[in-house]
Amino acid sequence: PALAKGLVDRDIIRIVTPGTVIDASMLEEGKNNFLASLCATPAGAGLCFGDISTGEVVLTFFPAEGWANRAVNELARFAPREVLLSPGAADPALVDYGKNKLGCRIEQAGEAAFALDRAWERVRRQFTQGLDQVPQEAEAAIQAAGALLSYLYETQKTDLSYLHTLRYYAAGQFLELDPVARRNLELTETLRGKEKKGSLLWVLDKTRTAMGHRLIRSWMERPLLSPVQVNKRLDAVEDLVGDAIARQEIAECLREVTDLERLIGRIVYGTAGARDLVALSGGLGKLP
Repeated sequence: PALAKGLVDRDIIRIVTPGTVIDASMLEEGKNNFLASLCATPAGAGLCFGDISTGEVVLTFFPAEGWANRAVNELARFAPREVLLSPGAADPALVDYGKNKLGCRIEQAGEAAFALDRAWERVRRQFTQGLDQVPQEAEAAIQAAGALLSYLYETQKTDLSYLHTLRYYAAGQFLELDPVARRNLELTETLRGKEKKGSLLWVLDKTRTAMGHRLIRSWMERPLLSPVQVNKRLDAVEDLVGDAIARQEIAECLREVTDLERLIGRIVYGTAGARDLVALSGGLGKLP
């Protein structure tokens, strides 16, 4: 306004949707807020999940046979708030599951958003790390990531440079559970009350930070299959179990570490206030 002569220019500076919320008051501290993008082609289907509040972006690819069931399993795993679908991905059972079971917003995107050449252009420009992990045949995954970026550019209208790392995971890397098994096992919520208390996550989650809450939830929703990776994680746990003094000291320090992932996201995004900067300072002060 200080630079305006006459009337101040007005414009849309941001569009808020369920999958692009970054305000702390509208987010659950211990849970990611994912936006998903699904692209189905004759060669297979690609699925991309992005959380702009933390900067996390992951994607995967399925063969053409049975892609809809695989996609439903992954949607149940990540529980996105909003899903973008390519013209060929509007499977009735999948749409019904997204709307009625997950309660997420389903957005039908046009073919242009999923065009392969434009998708590659956006992905290469946005991501500086992790792109080399994507297999050559997983073009549908790149198309899904490209459409997700297109949607973010269109709605957020701001610098998204903090979204710079892409993580690809392959089928077979994690234990795949269908929605019924996931629900009956009560991994993250109880069968009757749909609440955390009484679930396996409630029993195991003794983490001290919001980032820890989200990490242990993701570990439970994506159980490892590789014995090498499982043993690596168990070795780390064993080290801490065997050194009670170090473990207690670390736990005390972690109590005062703030949610650095989401604070950094809001700062880069340009919506952080003075309180956010003080919280970032306090959290960083504990890291040494």
